[in-house]
Amino acid sequence: MENDINKFILERIQTNKTSGDKIVYFPFNEEVFIDKNSKLLQENDTIWIGSNVTIHGPKRKAVHPPYLGTPFMFPPTVTGRHLKNFHQACSEGEATVVCMGDSILSVGADLVSPFESPWNTLSTIVSAQNTDTRLKFYNRAIAGTSWADMNSEQYKVPMWWDISEDKSWRDSIVELAPNLLFLYSGGNDQYNFNQKAFQELLKFFKENLIHCDIILCITFLPSTAAFVNDYVDNHVQEGIIFVSEYVRNYAITHSYGYLDFGRWHAMCRDGVDPCAIALTKIKPDRKTILQEWGEEINPSKYFIFPEVYNDNGTCAKACTDWLLCFTIKENPQSIIFPLSSVCADFRKDSSNYGALFFDGDKIVFQYADGVSNPIYSKVSDIYVPQFPLTISIGIKKNNLRISILTKKKNGWIPSIDSDYSNELGFETLFEGNIVRFGGSYTPYIHFPYHSSAIIIHNLCIADTTHIDNNQRRFMPIVTDAELYEASYAAGGSGAYHMNAYGVMKILAPVIESQQWYKP
Repeated sequence: MENDINKFILERIQTNKTSGDKIVYFPFNEEVFIDKNSKLLQENDTIWIGSNVTIHGPKRKAVHPPYLGTPFMFPPTVTGRHLKNFHQACSEGEATVVCMGDSILSVGADLVSPFESPWNTLSTIVSAQNTDTRLKFYNRAIAGTSWADMNSEQYKVPMWWDISEDKSWRDSIVELAPNLLFLYSGGNDQYNFNQKAFQELLKFFKENLIHCDIILCITFLPSTAAFVNDYVDNHVQEGIIFVSEYVRNYAITHSYGYLDFGRWHAMCRDGVDPCAIALTKIKPDRKTILQEWGEEINPSKYFIFPEVYNDNGTCAKACTDWLLCFTIKENPQSIIFPLSSVCADFRKDSSNYGALFFDGDKIVFQYADGVSNPIYSKVSDIYVPQFPLTISIGIKKNNLRISILTKKKNGWIPSIDSDYSNELGFETLFEGNIVRFGGSYTPYIHFPYHSSAIIIHNLCIADTTHIDNNQRRFMPIVTDAELYEASYAAGGSGAYHMNAYGVMKILAPVIESQQWYKP
């Protein structure tokens, strides 16, 4: 049932629609609550403008401050260094380009013409930048599929491809001998994403296509107003963020070129850049374990991030990115912390964790990427110091940074909060790109072998699944309906498949912004 403010806004939206205006101004300093029964949830053909307005409920809807600028394209994520095999084939006069994936690139994406397919956009642009090469293009995408389907040795191909029945999907790709291969999935995977199948597929193609470059594709979010597949639900939307972040982080960490449709889509429709964030400091709360900075607490084997909030209303108990600085009184032997929401038990092979070990001469760092346990283990240059020890652990997007406060010969130690916040006197133990999943979760610090009293000095957080000022903000330049609305003239599904206008405005610019030519 709609409350008074919702009814007022709905009336204003209807008035604006009648006059053809897609901009709706919200009353100043309002809190608006939207649930699945609210008609406001279905209003996806307007852009909401206002000052100091908070939307509660759907994470991908927001009221945008009127002073925001428009989105600008981020730097290329596919350059010459990602296309060496393709460019070598081009220099010899002929190259083969293939795509494998789900419906977004397939012929089953509610198109009105093959010309309005993102695959046709890609083939046109790649051809235009390599005019002296005979290029052969093969679309081998299948609607409704996942990364696990692509990796399956049994998944059969459609009959219209006229391929032998005993040939699996991935084997049929190898048979084409591509020099450039695009892999695209995520919308059908969501929280069922099989990261092991994802990695095995990449390994299979690297072993069987030694003269081929692989480009990964980051999918976008579906319509926030579609009840089809329950796309209106936050959990479903976050499931797609869950897999998208993993693919993006994997591409960056392992030097794959990638097409970030998800980032440009979020900038243009949602008015937020999910890859440009700022962590902001929380306020301690006397009702929680974190009552004041610098107070000693005894969290037993776990320090679970408490229900404390930052300036944007993000809760530490449900965030995506964070930094924690703390002093531990006694040697715990090891410290474990989850990098994302998958598999809270770090002992399982499918977990995504970081770990520090203090039981040797030097501190050891490990991390697992959700498949290998661990994928990375490094003996640092830092000797295990005497305790108490002050440690700072921070995760921001795909970057992990761990620092410790080293003892100073002159006896200097931090004395005020800003010393800890700025990590004065700290030495970096590890800093680098890691692979992790998306989605908000409850971080914690785990002391599996020896618990000790700790002192918290700093805690900063952000949640990239929710639109707020922890992210770089823009004025949206398209409405949700403009991208997905199904029509006789432009196609589209009204749910996930974009119409011709959506392909032109969102998918094509990402493809056009890459460096497909040989430098």
